[in-house]
Amino acid sequence: MTERIKNGFQYAMMPSIYLVLFLLFAMFWQFFNFPTPERVYEYIVELFRNYGFWVVGIAAVIEGLVLVSLYFPGSAVILIGVVANRGDPLSAGLVVLSVMIAFYLTAIVNFLLGYFGFHKLIELLGGGRLLQSSKTRYDKYGNYILVPSFIHPNIGGFMSVAAGIGRMKIGSFLLIAFVSILAWNTAWGFAAYFFAEVVEQVATQPYLVVVGLLVWISVAFMAGFALAGRNDNK
Repeated sequence: MTERIKNGFQYAMMPSIYLVLFLLFAMFWQFFNFPTPERVYEYIVELFRNYGFWVVGIAAVIEGLVLVSLYFPGSAVILIGVVANRGDPLSAGLVVLSVMIAFYLTAIVNFLLGYFGFHKLIELLGGGRLLQSSKTRYDKYGNYILVPSFIHPNIGGFMSVAAGIGRMKIGSFLLIAFVSILAWNTAWGFAAYFFAEVVEQVATQPYLVVVGLLVWISVAFMAGFALAGRNDNK
C-alpha cells in the first residue's frame, strides 16, 4: 500500500508544482496590485497577433526544453496562439505547425542530452527526481511510453531524456516523437480552436485554473495508485 501511495504522489508531483507556483504567483500579483487577468490576457493575445510566429516559435522552444519547461504551463503556447487566430483557420493551422516544429526540435535536443550523458546537469539543477521517475517508467514500459508522454511537453521532455539515457535507437526516437507530437498537437489545436471561449474564460478566471489543477492532481494520483496496484498483481 505504501508503494502505491508513493507512486500516486510521484504521478501527481508535476501538477502539484504548477499549483504551488500558480498560487505564489497569484499572491505576488495581488500584493503589487498588477493589472487584472483580463487585461494581461488581452495584452498577450495582442502580442501573438502583432508578432505572430516569432512569439509562438520562441515560446514553444522555451516550453519544450526539459527543466526550463517546468516553469511554463504545458501547451499554453498552442492554446493562446490558436485562440488569438480564431476565425482564421489558415493562421491557426500555421500556429499549430510552428509549435509542432519547435516541440520536435526540442525533443531531439532533450534526447541528445540523455544520449550523450548531459542529463547529469539536469540533476544538478534540481530535476533529478523527475528524471529518475521518467527513467523508471521508460525502463518498465519501453519505447512506446513516449507516445502518451508527448500529450504534455514537460512530460515529453523528461521522457525524451530518459529515452536518450536508455540508448534508444535514434531513428526509432525520431519516428515515434514525430508521430506523437503531430497527433497530440493536432488534438490540442482543434480543441483550442473550437473551444476558444472556454480557453479564454479559464485564462482570465484564476479560480478555474486552481480547480483544473486540483482535478489534474487527483486524476494523476489515482492513475499512479492504480498502475502501481496493477503491477503488484502481476
